[in-house]
Amino acid sequence: MKREICEISAEINGISNIIAGLSNQLDNSKTDTLSTESMQQAMVCISTYLDRIVEDLDDIDMLIEEDKEKEANRMGKVKELLITILSTSTDQELHEMLEDDSTSEITKECIKEEVKFRKGGPNNE
Repeated sequence: MKREICEISAEINGISNIIAGLSNQLDNSKTDTLSTESMQQAMVCISTYLDRIVEDLDDIDMLIEEDKEKEANRMGKVKELLITILSTSTDQELHEMLEDDSTSEITKECIKEEVKFRKGGPNNE
């Protein structure tokens, strides 16, 4: 990734200021007028700059998606491990854990899958 989000924010702010400065060209009493060629060059530079920022934002978006996939994979492994550990518990112990307010939601979800497996549910092979 070429830039961090805070750098991109500063760049966008800079472009906004450039555009505001160029808009002064529309009011001849505020500044000297740029030539048509100079205005065109400024607009092309701004366009190129914005295109590069879009590429950086695409890179950031891709990294975010990769992180989401890694987290989902990690949670899948955690869930698999929990179910393996829970398989050693008795039915009574599982029901007690389900009723315990201190049991985490992911653990309760795993307990429900284990109970369903024991009853011959869709997870049972």
